[in-house]
Amino acid sequence: MDWTGFLPIGRFSQLSRLSLKALRLYDQMGLLRPAYVDPESGYRYYTMSQAREAQFIRQLRRLDMPLSDIRQVLDTPNPTERAALMDEYWSGVEERVAEGRRRVVRLHQLLKGKEKLMGFEVKVKEVPTQPVVSIKEAVFVDRLDPFLLEAFSQLEGHLGQHSIPAAGPRMAIYHGEVNEEQDGPVEACIPVERPVAADGRIRVRELDGGPVAYTAITRPLLSFPEILSAYEAVHDWIGEHGHKTAGPPREVYTANAKTAAPGTPVCEITWPIP
Repeated sequence: MDWTGFLPIGRFSQLSRLSLKALRLYDQMGLLRPAYVDPESGYRYYTMSQAREAQFIRQLRRLDMPLSDIRQVLDTPNPTERAALMDEYWSGVEERVAEGRRRVVRLHQLLKGKEKLMGFEVKVKEVPTQPVVSIKEAVFVDRLDPFLLEAFSQLEGHLGQHSIPAAGPRMAIYHGEVNEEQDGPVEACIPVERPVAADGRIRVRELDGGPVAYTAITRPLLSFPEILSAYEAVHDWIGEHGHKTAGPPREVYTANAKTAAPGTPVCEITWPIP
């Protein structure tokens, strides 16, 4: 047999930076089979062309992707579909990390005595499908308040130019986590009675209606990270009552936080459910 281009398992292990144990396991699972197995000794041989796939598997394992998921990725020949599977897995990782981050923030608040063990009253209501004008942008938490103030001002100015009144309170839709490391994006919205022409970064679209789980909060809980406890309460209530989320969460600003009387609810944390 011509051994040109073949690497014994030990050399391939060094090249791929996968342990001998891992290579034997991946062979058993069909993830990375040797190019040749000596029928007498059972010794495994690989080729240089397999090094790239070995590195691909190694990188996926560094993301803690389960071997069953890696096999699904490897069994998918289309690169676009492979990328979609990896993105789907990573979205789940980010969701779990975000959930853990919310819980850690709340624990720190409890340890510092900044948050009482309070209960949030979560209810369900129907909201109508509503045309909105909106501005959507990626922002980190330190830019969140300035972005919302500027966006709402621009949206209200646009409505004023077209003599169209707002048909409901301002709201912000969080299409992704917003903190020191993640930038949403965030969509500032104002409901309108009828559609108006779009202009530049101002979009006009229909916001889906349907049931939402929500809780009302007062001014002290409106700031970050205090507001995360309200999000956690609604999210936990949804799971505990057998529901699933059906869209990104929204903050509906029901009153002016600067002028509202103490104890008056100023915002509703709402989460669409099926």
